[in-house]
Amino acid sequence: EVYKKVAVEMEDDVLDGFQCVLFAYGQTGTGKTFTMEGDISCDSTVALGENAGLVARTACSMFSKLEKRKSMETALGGDSASQELDLTPRSAASLHA
Repeated sequence: EVYKKVAVEMEDDVLDGFQCVLFAYGQTGTGKTFTMEGDISCDSTVALGENAGLVARTACSMFSKLEKRKSMETALGGDSASQELDLTPRSAASLHA
């Protein structure tokens, strides 16, 4: 419910190139970390569990939307290669090399 009210609207903005921040604040012990991360002890083979946090839900949704955009562009005959993102993980040291 929180994800649908807060994060979904920001996803398209991020994918369109805007910088967005989702910030959780509040009193100690109110569930900020659980809301953002969810149950991080769950089985990693499960795509999204019932207790997945905002970060996991948003990342999964954004990758799905990227694939849909890429598929639509390809279907329309556009050059999707010019808009592909390099999502390869890199260490901080490799960024400064």
